[in-house]
Amino acid sequence: MSSDFQINHEEQRPGAISIKEIVIISNDGREVDIAPLLIELNIFENMFSPTLSGNILLSDSQNLIATLPIIGDEYIRIKAITPGFHDEDEIFRTFKVYSITNRAITQDDRSQQYILNFCSSEAVLDNLQVISKTYSGRGDQIVSEIFLKYLNMARNVFGKNKVSDTKDSDDNTPLLILDETQNNIKFTSPSWTPIKCINWVLSKSIPKNNKGSSLLFWETIKNFIMASPEQMIQLSLDSNVIFEDYIHAPANIKISERNDTVLYKKGNLNRAYRIVESFDVDTSFNSLESITNGYYGSRLYNFNVDTKEVEVVDYDYINRFNDYSHLETITSNGGNPLFSQQTFRNPESLKIFYPKNPNLYSDTPSNVSEVAISTIQNRISLLNELYNYRVNISVMGRTDIETGMVCYFGYPNIAPKDESTKQEDATDEIMAGYYLIVSVRHRIMATGQHRMTLGLVRDSTKATL
Repeated sequence: MSSDFQINHEEQRPGAISIKEIVIISNDGREVDIAPLLIELNIFENMFSPTLSGNILLSDSQNLIATLPIIGDEYIRIKAITPGFHDEDEIFRTFKVYSITNRAITQDDRSQQYILNFCSSEAVLDNLQVISKTYSGRGDQIVSEIFLKYLNMARNVFGKNKVSDTKDSDDNTPLLILDETQNNIKFTSPSWTPIKCINWVLSKSIPKNNKGSSLLFWETIKNFIMASPEQMIQLSLDSNVIFEDYIHAPANIKISERNDTVLYKKGNLNRAYRIVESFDVDTSFNSLESITNGYYGSRLYNFNVDTKEVEVVDYDYINRFNDYSHLETITSNGGNPLFSQQTFRNPESLKIFYPKNPNLYSDTPSNVSEVAISTIQNRISLLNELYNYRVNISVMGRTDIETGMVCYFGYPNIAPKDESTKQEDATDEIMAGYYLIVSVRHRIMATGQHRMTLGLVRDSTKATL
């Protein structure tokens, strides 16, 4: 099965990208086309980063760096799309230049190369603002209020001939709240930035539809998102839709068809989009770190400020694994942890001390300090899990991807293979399966080539360890 998106095979050029514009806007509003100067453009997206970032390597024989000039007040507007894709899949975003690095003169002083580093304008705006205010309500309501007041900005900036002509686009980058919360929070921000306030609120929030308190706030190439990794997995589980089925196959192995039990974001795509050109294992596991950082378990000392009593709560994630949604639950067979029940652990390896202030606010019962048992320990375990098994894969680029999506990766079985080897035998029993896409690097070259490096994490396996 696949989505209803169809594309003519004759229109497909896997790895190609249509660059519609790359424009730099000076501090006085002038627009200059820098696409002819392009050597390489990188855009970085990460679930653990609240905003986008990137860089662009230019070959400048016009001395634009001095004549514009480029001083850090500029914007870069990028518009590009995978050929044949819908307009909604387009990358169309304006970024703020914040530094120049790696400047070097070439060709006997007639040209120079340098890198312009940029980020979302919201990242700059966040650093310019502090909040000293009391908030009260559900966590998702507070996050929405802070975002709309302090971070809600136009996606694009357009300049003309002078600064008075510079204008913003009519559309803002939306915030998608995919995980509502159930507990009320009241707190006063001690001159924190908006994003720091948002992250603090999320760390104290209990999701309405999931048991784990692993809520995150991040930006994709299309939206800002507030959700937990668990919720992103659950959404894929409920809709039965994944991004892609990636295969790393030697030349002598016949590539299998896509899995016909799930839907895909794009149907009828050229098989070359599925091929993993290269991959590396970023992390496999580190049992010592998993003990000390509280992944396997922890002990919470919840100190009651009024009564001076201490409630000691031991949390054992190994025994609580099945309380949460995991990647391999997308299949009907369910999933198993990437550790055994016999794994050595001791909750005292990570001790957490947290004060409890009962009835601190008469209008907000069960404030954050009173629900610490439901937030702190499982959040530590669930977020640490996303660092345990991580793989980076290099594939053909697509502009319809966003972090938080789920894909399949046929992690190869390291064993002799020949023409009789079937695809299912060419994959690793433990590591092949569903992965959460937590990071994307778009790499766009002047030649019109588009490659992606995807950071994939795995929290479960079909195999029983």
